[in-house]
Amino acid sequence: MLLYFLAVMSAAALAPEANVRAADGPIVVDGRLDDEAWGAAEPIDGFVRYQPTPGGAHGSTTEVRVLQDADTLYFGVKVSGCTQRPVARIAPREDINNDDQIGIYLDPFNDGNSGYIFYFNAIGVQQDIRFAYGTWYSAWNTVVQSEGRVTDDGYVLEVAIPFRSLSFPRVRGGSGQVTQDWGVMVTRKIPGEGGQVLVARDGPPPSALVQPGGRVGGRSAPVHRRGCRADAGARDAARDGS
Repeated sequence: MLLYFLAVMSAAALAPEANVRAADGPIVVDGRLDDEAWGAAEPIDGFVRYQPTPGGAHGSTTEVRVLQDADTLYFGVKVSGCTQRPVARIAPREDINNDDQIGIYLDPFNDGNSGYIFYFNAIGVQQDIRFAYGTWYSAWNTVVQSEGRVTDDGYVLEVAIPFRSLSFPRVRGGSGQVTQDWGVMVTRKIPGEGGQVLVARDGPPPSALVQPGGRVGGRSAPVHRRGCRADAGARDAARDGS
């Protein structure tokens, strides 16, 4: 069995950092973040604007937490302090372009050439896109679980992305630990404010796919700075990347 013990940080040296741990109990994806396991996840915050004008903090708060178990990567997002009610329509899958959104960008090969982009509105309606070598594949779909709910001053979102839904470098070897580094970016879109987009970093705007310096990778050693790290015990059935 392939186990990922994640230690994730936001992408830039000036951004806050958080240890991401293996879930020590079950996680029910219900948009509440009240499972005991979430208590061990440190928040990634410090989101700043990058569209339409880069730089500067936003008046509301965005906190992202990440956990994982043997099969799944979990994201928990809490948005609070909003002065406007989020746009969150009960819409068909993919039809959320005009809604408040959380975007999760994953680049398992950490090379900027390919990756996965997931968007979720405040009640968990999904949109997913595959990117490969300059081409966006909007017709691509995979299995992801998500649930969200609107609160008095924002919303809470919970996401579960199975590792089997992603292609990533083959894990070779026996039962030891193998390190992998993945590119990662988390964004928040606010259409009620003219399409403001926030990211958990400082400095120039990130690229469309990979947030500079952001990493998701693997090892059981102490957390690495300037990125996201994961630990993987090898498994013969580990998937090839494509």
